[in-house]
Amino acid sequence: MRLLFAVYLIFCCAGSFAQNARLIKGTVKSEKGISLEGVIVKCRVAATVTKTDLNGFYTIKAHSGEVILQFSLLGYQQQTIVLQPGENNVKDVILTAQVLSLDEVTVTNENGRRLNSASIDLTELKSYPAASGNFESFLKTQPGVSVNNELSYQYQVRGGSYNENLVYINDVELFKPSLISNGQQEGLSLVNAELAGSVGFSAGGFESRYGDKMSSVLNVRYNKPDCTSMTASVGLLGLSASYKGLFNNSFILAGFRAKTNKSILNDQPVKGSYQPDFYDFQLLAQSDLSPKFTGSVMSIYNFSGFKLAPQNRETVFGAQNQILDLAVNYAGEEEDTFQSWMGAMNFTWKPSKNLTFKSIISAFIINEDKTYDLYGAYSFDGTNDYSNGPDSIKPVTIYGYQSQLGFNKLRTRIINSEVKSYLKHKDFLWESGLKYERNRFYNNEHTVTEIDSVADSVNYNNRLIANRLMFYLQTAGKISRELNINAGFRMNYNSVNNETLFSPRAGIAYFPAAHPTVNYKFSIGIYNQPPFYMELKNKTGALNTSIKSQKSVHFIGGVNHSFHALGETLNFSSEVYYKLLRDQIPYKIDNLTINYLTDQKSKGYAMGADFAVNGEFVSGLRSAFRLSLMKTAEDIQGDYYYTKDGSGNTVKIEPGYLKRPTDQRLNFSVFFQDKFLSDPTYKVHLNMLYGSSLPVGPPQTPRYTDNFEIPSYKRVDIGFSKDLIDKESRKTPAFLKRNFNTLAIYLEVLNLLNIKNTVSYLWIADMNNNQYAVPNYLTSRQISFRIIANFKN
Repeated sequence: MRLLFAVYLIFCCAGSFAQNARLIKGTVKSEKGISLEGVIVKCRVAATVTKTDLNGFYTIKAHSGEVILQFSLLGYQQQTIVLQPGENNVKDVILTAQVLSLDEVTVTNENGRRLNSASIDLTELKSYPAASGNFESFLKTQPGVSVNNELSYQYQVRGGSYNENLVYINDVELFKPSLISNGQQEGLSLVNAELAGSVGFSAGGFESRYGDKMSSVLNVRYNKPDCTSMTASVGLLGLSASYKGLFNNSFILAGFRAKTNKSILNDQPVKGSYQPDFYDFQLLAQSDLSPKFTGSVMSIYNFSGFKLAPQNRETVFGAQNQILDLAVNYAGEEEDTFQSWMGAMNFTWKPSKNLTFKSIISAFIINEDKTYDLYGAYSFDGTNDYSNGPDSIKPVTIYGYQSQLGFNKLRTRIINSEVKSYLKHKDFLWESGLKYERNRFYNNEHTVTEIDSVADSVNYNNRLIANRLMFYLQTAGKISRELNINAGFRMNYNSVNNETLFSPRAGIAYFPAAHPTVNYKFSIGIYNQPPFYMELKNKTGALNTSIKSQKSVHFIGGVNHSFHALGETLNFSSEVYYKLLRDQIPYKIDNLTINYLTDQKSKGYAMGADFAVNGEFVSGLRSAFRLSLMKTAEDIQGDYYYTKDGSGNTVKIEPGYLKRPTDQRLNFSVFFQDKFLSDPTYKVHLNMLYGSSLPVGPPQTPRYTDNFEIPSYKRVDIGFSKDLIDKESRKTPAFLKRNFNTLAIYLEVLNLLNIKNTVSYLWIADMNNNQYAVPNYLTSRQISFRIIANFKN
């Protein structure tokens, strides 16, 4: 009921905060008459921003009087127009293509509109209320993305695991630490949104130019800035600063971020001394060395430190007729560090107008250390079902202890060398790439775990070297005025299992001339995922180097429709998909830890539908509504168990298809923004997330026993902001106008309804080996405060 009430308030506010303004609309096209999607339209005086839809249509509100509009899109000359009072409010614009800077050649392709990639509006990120403070939190509003953990920057897409998503910054593939087991240990992701110029996200059916994983692609570009600027942010959960310097033939992007979530962790079920330490530095420098040659260097250092000296824990849970209580007293501590270094060099040569070559060399160093010396004595008390009266009460009391002593060290070294080429021929862009990757892993774990006098030890020292060779070729362009196509293939060789893979991919989009506000798309492709280190290793540390690459065949169809409602142009998109899964490695999930069952293999499927409506429900503020339906299951080959039938006979059971650990049937999200009628500098930003239950089971049991459920995830975050600089108001102090382009304060209430969401379970067994699932809860209600300033030169 609380969620329904919140939704009701949203729509009530939407009507009450409407504002009368001059409505300017029109279309933006190229010189060839092609509608341009994603053109940024800015009203300089009113400081409102919007984007053109898939048909190049835009609407923007401005106050009466002279209006200055600025139109900009990567690959086109920026255009500024001035509308005088009383002038026609319908303004069509034609943008002229420009000679691209060499690093941008892969970003724009007028001939091939994006088939299965959505552009993420970066202007809304600063207003998005989230506990983690990472860019990836915003992805949870995107179609196909599952929601179940506000502390983590990791995400699952259309039934895939955390390890099935590709992430790129300027064509360099990123790699994340592998030993992180919960969101408390996670710090900052490698994507710094303050430096990003554009972001594209695909939930499936992506192009051949992207690598070999089965679920999704996040493509981030750190682009040349429009001007020199500096931005700083400080708040209760961290601080950041970024600098964008623009010079004659070069530019520099630099960023620093620090995060502290100690106030959030102090409210966790486990009480103790939390000492998180998260920060990172990023730098990109690029220079046009000659009219045909460009060079750039990029460097990232990311540090996550987490230290916990637990003291006690008490968790009361259960239904009214079965209340259970777990109490634990701890001694000892856990200390974890995760360090990532990334360096990349990019050289681009453009010998002619239509031909470009690019060379990329990158290296990753990831050091992960986990040490623990922990002891916990627990008591587990409760009553079984007493719904039939006091005589049916059966007390349950369990005493025990658990200790864990040891360390786990993982060293990862990754070197990549890649050459790409781009050839524009008539209405098609041809692209190819050859890449060599060398991976080295050193993993040393020695752990002794004792539970109620039963000890278990893990002791191994693994070394692994993997060499991969990859090639791709694709083309994108126009078959006719109404048809766009993208087709290509990838080849991949992996020395670990001596496997060579072929991955054809293709997509087509139809833009009917009779219905310019609608387009249809369909894509099909094979997506192979060669095993990385963690997919080869089981819980004892043994490596299975004969594992085959996991395979997924995507079938995706969708429709996009722009329509006029509520006085604005809104966009509706929908996709249906079916993924055929083969040679899958079954796994069990415990919080963020994926334990692969490397001695097993499965086949399966994932199918579903995604629906989204987004646009400016309130002028100048974009909102989005998303609904995702999904089902995924797998059949583990050769699994069976024996049981007794009603006559006492032994019967062999083959479980067949099982729910996969990511089988979250329903995801729903709302990101809604509004502003006050009396003073538009005051805004409200509401984020609502719902994810249905997930299957789970005890960690040491077979997959077919995963018949327990993690309850549905429900969360509401709300933020309030105030723009301290109003360019149209004379009340803004001259000091602020003189020194700041923008200055805003944000007050956020995280987990507004204070809902206890479960992220995983602690499993306790009694003398009869009955398992009790004790919930590990996520964060409770928190208050956050931020100030964001953009300084004038």
